[in-house]
Amino acid sequence: LDLSNNGISDKGMEYFRECYFLKKLKSLILANNNISDQGIIYLSECLHLKNLNTISLAYNKSSFDTIEIYVNNN
Repeated sequence: LDLSNNGISDKGMEYFRECYFLKKLKSLILANNNISDQGIIYLSECLHLKNLNTISLAYNKSSFDTIEIYVNNN
């Protein structure tokens, strides 16, 4: 699912926590969506996204440390 360049931001990432219909999703592209560390934290709370094989968070405002924590916990 490619959602690049959609202005999702941290607020939009909150809604991913409730999107259980995405539980079979294998790839999620979120490049250039103004997502900060808080948005990555919301993403890490999405237990229904545990089947992801690929995720792209390029060109956002999140720090490498937060992304590394997400990767190591999922």
